[in-house]
Amino acid sequence: MLWGYFMKLVVAARVAIYVDAIYGNIPHHNGTSLLFASLLYPFQMYADFGGYSLIAIGTANILGIQVMQNFKRPFFATSISEFWQRWHISFSSWLRDYLFLPLAFFISKKLRKEIYLKIDTAKWVYFIAVMITFVFAGIWHGADVNFLLWGLLFGFYLTCSIWTYKLNRRIRKKLHISKKSIFYQIAKIVITYSLVSVAWIFLRAPNLSAFEVLRKIFSFPGDLFIGMLSTFTPIIVVIAILLMKDIADEYFPERLLFFESKYKAIRILSYSTIIIFILLIGVFDGSQFIYFQF
Repeated sequence: MLWGYFMKLVVAARVAIYVDAIYGNIPHHNGTSLLFASLLYPFQMYADFGGYSLIAIGTANILGIQVMQNFKRPFFATSISEFWQRWHISFSSWLRDYLFLPLAFFISKKLRKEIYLKIDTAKWVYFIAVMITFVFAGIWHGADVNFLLWGLLFGFYLTCSIWTYKLNRRIRKKLHISKKSIFYQIAKIVITYSLVSVAWIFLRAPNLSAFEVLRKIFSFPGDLFIGMLSTFTPIIVVIAILLMKDIADEYFPERLLFFESKYKAIRILSYSTIIIFILLIGVFDGSQFIYFQF
């Protein structure tokens, strides 16, 4: 619960100050500032919804109720498919089990040929099922064109990933790129995060101004809007802390323990440090959780 409060009151609330300032005045900001705000927004979403989930999980544990993990360090995903295995797991697993898989099974029974338009039937089955699934996911978030476009974009990402899998493998072999290469893995993480950030522009930008945001990002660069350093600097610091915690959990789960350390002094120091951060730079303005609007 304590880490959830840190994510919500410190990370999400601090990032929101900058993101809201940029997206609240899209016509007055250049592409560089809009790009930076768009790259920050996924952190706001993760910290807000992930923090809310942790608070709920912690509260349930106090009552003796075990609740499933809802986020699993999504920004270390190396593909869009893996991202959805790490993000909002309760919802994505429900979509997979009760919509995507039944749809794929139904469609595969209806398509009799092995190849359509020189493309394997399995690829068409995946395309149709995943597009319907994410159109539903978009509309589930809200009855708006932006949400529909968000769903279509994720469906397009996943389709491209499956349809180009063999091509990517041939290119990787030809260029002698190892799948285990750390640079290859980092590149995939960066690409995945970038694609997610682009998709979420349609969630954050009002109405269809997402297209104006994208136009400015690609054609109207300029100086980055920073504003007051007392507002901007804490954003970088708290995101760094969030990433350090996720890196420790992702790559050193048994070695770099803070809240669960076997040493009492480390546990107390960890709790105390987070409490101090919450009290000193937390934003207590009574703002609701972002996901409540969906």
